[in-house]
Amino acid sequence: MSKFGFYVVGCVKSGRLLAVSVEVHGQRQDSPPKLTSIDYKIIVDTDENDHKLALLHKNIQKFGTIYNTVSSATELSGVIVKKQA
Repeated sequence: MSKFGFYVVGCVKSGRLLAVSVEVHGQRQDSPPKLTSIDYKIIVDTDENDHKLALLHKNIQKFGTIYNTVSSATELSGVIVKKQA
């Protein structure tokens, strides 16, 4: 098995959401080639409470097109956390 990872940063100014960064790490299998698992960490710069962040994560998992497409093909897990000051 091989490991891969990449880091993506985006910035949004909308309401209480100031910035978002996403860390993604995955494992791939060489033969046959495929992703076997993906772990993510979404770091949100916001003053929203933890309950709203948990609700955001739940909605991504339930209604997110990309989330549901990827999770149907491989093991997908992750968290949403507040950016530490």
